Amino acid sequence: MTFPRRTNLLAMMVIVAACGRSAPRQADADGARDASPFEPRVVEIRDYWMGLEPQGPIEAVYHLERQGITFAFAGTGELTQARRRHAGPLRIAIPGTAMRAFLRGLEVAPRAPGRYEPRIEHTDDYPELTIRLRADTAVAEFYSASQGNDRRPWRVTIGGREYVSDSAIPAEAFSYIQPYLRRAELDRHIVYNVPAAASK
Repeated sequence: MTFPRRTNLLAMMVIVAACGRSAPRQADADGARDASPFEPRVVEIRDYWMGLEPQGPIEAVYHLERQGITFAFAGTGELTQARRRHAGPLRIAIPGTAMRAFLRGLEVAPRAPGRYEPRIEHTDDYPELTIRLRADTAVAEFYSASQGNDRRPWRVTIGGREYVSDSAIPAEAFSYIQPYLRRAELDRHIVYNVPAAASK
């Protein structure tokens, strides 16, 4: 599901300003990397949907790794339908400019301590999006089971501490890398309107 670019001007200015940072810091003299999860070695994405339709559940999983010391990432994407039909793996390559905007958007998204409760406004539509950023010694996770294009609110876990982000910025950040995830190619393998028995 593509998030329309309607984030307010202020939020966009924050992301653009944050994206002006230089390339990721290199290892120091002892070989230790920066511990910030927002300069990760690995990005993992799980885009899941479940409803009452027989084509579900549908799950797309991506594993992306940093290429050198730049912001460019590459890896694979795979899709599973009804836990049986399978598509992929497809080779995924995300340029540094898009990944930088994605990571910095996640980094600046407002968050506060709180109890996460997804926004569910109707039945037969249960999306989940998990974005996990892995550095050598730190992990950040953005998770949403909320309905709607902006997926607000989000549960954010950083270093084992949980927060809530009632912001559209994580979804806007995700939209920067969506064009490179080859989701349309994966989705071509989804079979719609089939009897439940046929998916076995």
